[in-house]
Amino acid sequence: MRDYSPSEQVLADAWDRALETGIKWAVYGLAAGGALGLLLFRGGHARAGIAGLGSGIGMGMAYADARREFQRLASGANERSLAAASLGTTDSTLARIGSED
Repeated sequence: MRDYSPSEQVLADAWDRALETGIKWAVYGLAAGGALGLLLFRGGHARAGIAGLGSGIGMGMAYADARREFQRLASGANERSLAAASLGTTDSTLARIGSED
């Protein structure tokens, strides 16, 4: 198995989160749009259109989140913040761990 540098691992984690969020929000949007279509419309085409619209909105939200995260990575954000984001901790937790060394 290949050893990744910390920056490669942070980028890989960002991609994993982006893909997971994209799938999750697309399914949520599809479900919400499908439920709304069932409640408001009688025709199958209108229901499918609303479900597709909901899925597209969910994908757009996921895209915006991923874009924001990748821009933060590209701007050279604080290494400690990037490590905290990849570990799911806060900066103060990492500072406390670093001071114990």
